[in-house]
Amino acid sequence: MNLRTLASIAALTTSVLGASVAYADDASQAALAEKLFRDGRTLLSEGKLREACESFGESKRLDASPGTLLNLAKCLEELGRTASAWAAYRELETRATRLGQDARASFARQKVGELERRLATLEIRITPAHRIPGLTVECDDAVLGAAAVSGRVPIDPGPHKLIVRAPGREPWSTTVQAAASAATVIDVPLLAPDAAQPEVTPTTSAKAASSPLRGIGIVLAVVGGVATVTGLGFGVGAKITDDGARRDACIDTGCTADGLARIHRADDLATVSTVVTIGGLSVAAVGVVLWLLAPVRADSGPRASSLGLPQLAGGTF
Repeated sequence: MNLRTLASIAALTTSVLGASVAYADDASQAALAEKLFRDGRTLLSEGKLREACESFGESKRLDASPGTLLNLAKCLEELGRTASAWAAYRELETRATRLGQDARASFARQKVGELERRLATLEIRITPAHRIPGLTVECDDAVLGAAAVSGRVPIDPGPHKLIVRAPGREPWSTTVQAAASAATVIDVPLLAPDAAQPEVTPTTSAKAASSPLRGIGIVLAVVGGVATVTGLGFGVGAKITDDGARRDACIDTGCTADGLARIHRADDLATVSTVVTIGGLSVAAVGVVLWLLAPVRADSGPRASSLGLPQLAGGTF
């Protein structure tokens, strides 16, 4: 048996073992989901509504079957958590439609429509001036996404705790009492600086006073740059003049008097180009060096006032 055959056998064995482990995990997960579902039904028959909903919810997390979704949605609706029930019915409608379970899909669609008319909604408004970088909004310990902070979102009736946080700022919190068929609007204030990490407020404003050498450096850099461009222009003119003379007034045996004069003029332009370009680059370099090396004086200005950020009184509206 050669090495290639051994490698093939090893790969096949690994694949089979991996598939077996995955199948075992799936089977174990499905069995646990079924047990939790049955526990939920038992708890429901005993009148333990909240515990039943929790059991159905955990079963749905493991295996979101239409039957589990239906029982979870009904349980949440009976518990009064209309927004959670509405979301569960919507998921049931999608899954039942995909599986061809038309009766369940139709029932779920009907319940979604009924609950939408009774939903409590929450709108969190944050003005651009209050949107501090890194700001987050939590509702009942769950961080809300951008979509949830930019419009009205369904929420279960009852109390909900909101916490707004941002780096370097004191967190702000409030308790929202959501009511069925009602919209609750919360305006988030500007968060106050964190007292444990006070912002540094300068007592003086440092005003940079430029040394005269910095101004001279800027002037020399500009003049040098203009001279460099001019020198390059002379070089281009010299090339054009020389090419034209050799093309129009010269042949293999020599050039005419006019052609020679034009070639000499091109040589003069080339010399001027070289001198002006080198001179311009030198002057510009000196200007840059002066600007970089010139000292900067710090003049004391008047005392700066505090940032004037408002302090929040209390944690609720």
